Amino acid sequence: MVSTTVIGIVLGAVALVIVAILFALGLISTTVAAAIVLGLLVGAIIFSEGALNFTSGFSDVEGDERRIQQDAEHPDYDGGED
Repeated sequence: MVSTTVIGIVLGAVALVIVAILFALGLISTTVAAAIVLGLLVGAIIFSEGALNFTSGFSDVEGDERRIQQDAEHPDYDGGED
C-alpha cells in the first residue's frame, strides 16, 4: 500500500516538472519574439533612407556639398523631396 506522503511527493514533483516546462517554453517564446522584434528594428534601420545614403558612398560632407552645388545651379529644384 502506498502512503499518502509518497503520493503527495510524486504529485508535487510532477507539478514542479510541468511548471518548469511551461516556464522554459515561456522563455523560449519570449526570446523568439524578442529576436523577431530586433530583426525588424535592424531591418528598418538598414533600409531607412539615411542608412541607404550612408551605405551608398556619400558621406554627410559630400552630400551637403552636392546639395549646395545643385541649389546654386538650380535654385527652384527641391531635390525631388515632397
